[in-house]
Amino acid sequence: YLHAKLYQMPTDQARAAVNNALQQFELAEVADAKPAALSLGIRQRLQLAAACLHRPEVLILDEPTSGVDPAARDMFWQYLLTLSRRDKITLFVSTHFMNEAARCDRISLMHQGRVLDVGTPQELCARQHTDSLEEAFIAYLQQAESENPDNSHPAADTAHDDASGSLETAASKSNISGSLADGKHARQSGLSGWLATVWTFAVREGRELLRDPVRLFFALFGPVLLMMAAAVSVSFDVKDVRFAVLDHDNTSLSRELTTYFEGSPYFKATPPLHNEADIDRVLRGSQARLVVEIPAGFGRDMLRGEQPEVGFYIDGAMPFTGENIRAFVQGIMADYGRNRLQAAGYSLDGAVAVEPRFIYNPDFKSIFAITPGMIMMAMMLIPVMMTALGVVREKEIGSITNLYTSPASVTQFLVGKQLPYVALSMGSYLLLVWLAVVVLAVPVKGSFWAMSVGALALIFAATAFGLLISSFVRSQVAAIFGSSIAAMIPAMNFSGLLYPVSTLEGANYWLAWGFPSAWFQLISLGGFTKGLGWAAFAPIYPVLLLFTLAYVALASVLLKKQER
Repeated sequence: YLHAKLYQMPTDQARAAVNNALQQFELAEVADAKPAALSLGIRQRLQLAAACLHRPEVLILDEPTSGVDPAARDMFWQYLLTLSRRDKITLFVSTHFMNEAARCDRISLMHQGRVLDVGTPQELCARQHTDSLEEAFIAYLQQAESENPDNSHPAADTAHDDASGSLETAASKSNISGSLADGKHARQSGLSGWLATVWTFAVREGRELLRDPVRLFFALFGPVLLMMAAAVSVSFDVKDVRFAVLDHDNTSLSRELTTYFEGSPYFKATPPLHNEADIDRVLRGSQARLVVEIPAGFGRDMLRGEQPEVGFYIDGAMPFTGENIRAFVQGIMADYGRNRLQAAGYSLDGAVAVEPRFIYNPDFKSIFAITPGMIMMAMMLIPVMMTALGVVREKEIGSITNLYTSPASVTQFLVGKQLPYVALSMGSYLLLVWLAVVVLAVPVKGSFWAMSVGALALIFAATAFGLLISSFVRSQVAAIFGSSIAAMIPAMNFSGLLYPVSTLEGANYWLAWGFPSAWFQLISLGGFTKGLGWAAFAPIYPVLLLFTLAYVALASVLLKKQER
């Protein structure tokens, strides 16, 4: 009924046409079944029935019997003959099987995109003085090869494909220039042919990307948006922490202690509190993250040389921030105590002083850690999501049959689908590095080229992981959700972005190293912050390459060349 509506058939006429098609093509027994649950032969009949629903004058069929068994193929041609002879429908059929072509009224033999001859089966056989159409076709191929000896090897391959396995006959009956016995040349031709097929799929996928500006935009600029949003808004720097003071003493010494916090770049004063009930109120309402309570008699006790207790209430809702606030408080109080001792006449020249120095990031700014980490995150997330749509999109729109009916292998198909996204993602990476250096002022201290080779290896692994997900899901929605979750969780929690991988324990530790993001985080952080180069990154490149090979191999196993 869907096709009837698409053909804009009236309701009564559509119902009659559907019932007639079910009977004519013997589909009544499977009328309630879903197409995906049918065998390929029945599905071919279903497609033919849908195509004939509105009784077209011309019907074009591209290899309609590819992949079906001989019995189903013969039955299918009986339907075609009925449509042609009884219903007077003009049929255009492309096929690689000469026994099918012999059933047609008029044939056009083609080779490498060139028409060899046109005529009835009897006329073609008579012109080549052969008894069968297959022998005539082989003779036409031999004639074409003798006219173009430089294309002998591709022609032999085409003869194998188009003449249904008659490569040996064509090779033995014609004097093809060049020797197929030359093993080295044959291997080179095989590799070049393999790469040419991969390139064909890559060009096709690239053209589809160019026709879809929205998908192209997200593939190229999605990582840029992700990194800039995170690098600008996410920060682990603890500064301008709001604090309030509840001063029960109100003496010069208590106010002196307060000035230590007010003068710190890490704290920002809020209006003072008046009673203890205000402590809970400002902490609950996040009006302050630190409350300093100075007890009554603080100044008197300090003058007596006693040790008055000062209360510090820290908001622990965010442990990371709370821990930093505690460290700042301890540092300020240590500085206050040291100054008080010096003011009292005590010499601290022989005392031990700890002066921390941070290497690689002297200013201790989180932007120098977040930016390399977000480049890793962007290169791991967006390429996976975009590539995950590649194969499943072909399944949804039905163009996956191009793979089913082609001589290409699944691996060639997958690698060809992968290459355009690798190129786009590499362009995004270069743009990310430029933004990091120019806009965010995060310099590349190590080798840019060594880091870029690592980025290319990660992109290959990420796109291969996307192909793996796309090979077993059945919808684009499932591909998007599955790829985003499968890529984001390891990249964020187990890569070293939030905390070092060495702090993980048990299965989490091995899960971290079992995903590409943790390996590239070492490259990204080392290239930007630690000044590392080829020697440090060389052991990581093969690991990322192994991820790529493993993902592509597994995807090739999961994606079947022939539908079940």
